[in-house]
This record gives sequence, C-alpha cells and structure tokens, in this order.
Amino acid sequence: MVADKYCVDMDKITVTGSSMGGFGTWMLGMTSPNDFAALAPVAGGGMEWRAPNLRTTPIRAYHGKKDGLVSYLRTEMMTETINACGGFAKTVYFEELGHNDGIDFAYRNTDLLDWLLRQKKQNRELVLEFCSELF
Repeated sequence: MVADKYCVDMDKITVTGSSMGGFGTWMLGMTSPNDFAALAPVAGGGMEWRAPNLRTTPIRAYHGKKDGLVSYLRTEMMTETINACGGFAKTVYFEELGHNDGIDFAYRNTDLLDWLLRQKKQNRELVLEFCSELF
C-alpha cells in the first residue's frame, strides 16, 4: 500500500477534488466514512440520501453560486443533510463565480489546503445509519 511505503500518517489523510473530483470526494467519504480526517469537495455534489454517513467527518465544501455546470444546490443539499444529522459541514460560496473560476478561487485564494493540512482524524464510530427524520 502507498501509505505504508511512504510512512503516511493514517490519521491525517484528507480528500479534495473539483468538479467530477468533487463528486468523487463526496463518494469516497460516504463509502469509507472512517478513513479520512476531513473532506473538501469543490464544485461537486453527491447522493444526499447517503450524506448522513459523513456526520462525523469535518467538511468544507466550496462552490460558485453562478456555476452553470454543477449547480451550487448540489453542495447545499449535501451540507444541509449532513448538518441536519448533527454533522460538521461548512459551505463556502463564491457569489459571483462560475464553475472554473470558483474552482480556481477555492484553491488559490482560500485556506482550503491549509485547513486540510491541520485536520487529524479523531476516534469515530462507524456511521451507517439512516437519518430517518429527513426523508
């Protein structure tokens, strides 16, 4: 495994990605909720019915409000669902930016990467229950 070869601190593995990588970030987190210290999806979305799996994972999701390729509502649905189940999802919107400009701004002009580097996985129990009060 790569982590073993390079002496990776398993408690500090985080995930970020943009556009389809943003969708992938959400999906990796939802399918392996105990594996990551934090997630930072950018201009992506996910299946909000699986979002409760992320309620113990710190998340910062970034999205341009004028994104014409992936609606910011995809991010909003994910973070609202996670937070309604007691999670820790923060959304950062860029009011005047579209898809590519929003992605570029997130990585160049925010503390996204610094925030990810500061995260450390806490002891969390597996969260695979359904947050029934939402659906």
